[in-house]
Amino acid sequence: MRELKTLEGHNDGIGKTQRMTRIALLVALALILHTVEGMIPQPLPVPGAKLGLANIVTLIVIVLSGPGDALLVVALRTLLASLLSGRLSSFAFSIVGGVLATLVMSLAERRLRHVLGLSGISILGAVAHNIGQLAVACIILGTPAILSYLPALLITGVATGFFVGLTAGYVLQYLLPGESFACSRPKRSNSGRLADKLEAVYDKPERTP
Repeated sequence: MRELKTLEGHNDGIGKTQRMTRIALLVALALILHTVEGMIPQPLPVPGAKLGLANIVTLIVIVLSGPGDALLVVALRTLLASLLSGRLSSFAFSIVGGVLATLVMSLAERRLRHVLGLSGISILGAVAHNIGQLAVACIILGTPAILSYLPALLITGVATGFFVGLTAGYVLQYLLPGESFACSRPKRSNSGRLADKLEAVYDKPERTP
């Protein structure tokens, strides 16, 4: 009995170590994408408009591990990015936008994945991220005039969200071969009442003279 408990505890320890290692690698990958994105000039002169390359990792984690690990990766990546860049003032904008986007994408992935596909889910996340950042800006600046940037941010969110979702879909097709990450209609079952009746008719034994 003691050996069984020891073995179970050993397996739990290995599982926790593997999870921590996986999360650390994902956070590092998200930081690399965030750094690369910082080297790319902004496509539009709109404050807060970014490609959101790190969201590729977030979306992949949502599909593979669920919202819990995704929120942890987003929180660690946002904190480390703020510390490494020396811009702690941007932490509030990033964490609120990142958490809101992760929650929205997690809910959409669970409920609407067969309708929206990964690109649609990513677009919802990008829009939620921009809305979260604008909400923080309104609170900090104390003026609703900042909301005038919302239409431009929504347009850029659709474009960047589509790109992020498309990229995440290609990566997941490599990691999970055979899975479909495009929007598709649920298949109808052929086991309705009419089919049951037809099957019962054809299964009747033949009469013998």
